[in-house]
Amino acid sequence: MGLRCIQINLQHAKAASAVLSHRFNKEHLDIAFIQEPYIVKDQIKGLSGELIYDSSSEGRPRACIMINKSIITIPIPQYTNKDMVAAIIQLQTSEGRSEAVICSAYLAGDSADLSFTPLQDLIDYCGRTGRQIIISCDANAHHTVWGSSNINKRGEYLLEFIFKNNLEILNYGNSPTFMNRIREEVLDLTLSTSFIGNAIQNWHVSTETSMSDHRQICFDKCIESKLPLTYRQPRATNWDDYCLEISQMIRNCPNSIRDIDSLEISCNSLNATITTGYHNACPEKTKSGTMVECQALKAKNADQKTIQQSQAQWRLDLIPHFSNQLQYRD
Repeated sequence: MGLRCIQINLQHAKAASAVLSHRFNKEHLDIAFIQEPYIVKDQIKGLSGELIYDSSSEGRPRACIMINKSIITIPIPQYTNKDMVAAIIQLQTSEGRSEAVICSAYLAGDSADLSFTPLQDLIDYCGRTGRQIIISCDANAHHTVWGSSNINKRGEYLLEFIFKNNLEILNYGNSPTFMNRIREEVLDLTLSTSFIGNAIQNWHVSTETSMSDHRQICFDKCIESKLPLTYRQPRATNWDDYCLEISQMIRNCPNSIRDIDSLEISCNSLNATITTGYHNACPEKTKSGTMVECQALKAKNADQKTIQQSQAQWRLDLIPHFSNQLQYRD
């Protein structure tokens, strides 16, 4: 069981809207992520599903979501504007109710905001509320990482934004998502947080006629699929082995601190020692389960917290050790 999704920039075309609506209804699709919809008097027209977009702001909306009425949807107005729309979807699974955020965004090519502030605010919201997110966008940015023919400034900034927020690029291959008589390019991206990205399958650029310069992109979001999750269980850590290994490995850490560079080297070495010792004393395990099961397991996994606590304690314990070894040079 899953959600069947489609995304496209309609370039404000009535014909492209009709083609999308026909496919949405014929194939019983669940979610359509749309950029530059067909507009009449600042209102979106030509689409047959339930629409979510910002109808209150001035100017023509350049992003919307069309969704199957059977899906429980909660719009997020504080993170919705004419170029971006966000909503929470609620899905009922055998394990209970699951929530995720979906977003359709048009990233204007002439925008001076290379920090992508509205999108950053939405991602920060998802981080605070513990929700996963799927973002479908016309990025208007070039980078070879997602299959573009070249790299431009917007592409460099967008890639940095993606890495900074630990987002997954779900595009597969280098089939152009934009085609006209003179050029073809990959401009449309599907992004997600890593956990929900594991549940995205069958991402592809459709070869069907779209009646737009942009091609339709299709993908499925699985709900009940069994997903592999690699994790560590801190409660199973062999702390005797951990302490013994740390005691041995720490002897190899640089302990002669002469300047800022040597201090940085010592800190990095200490961090690597603590992390390696913990990983050796607490081997990885793999579990197969549904999204809900894996999410619950991931929430219980205190790996990073355990490492940070260990690092803090060892730094305190090592202050006398390093103090005795400090060599200051003018």
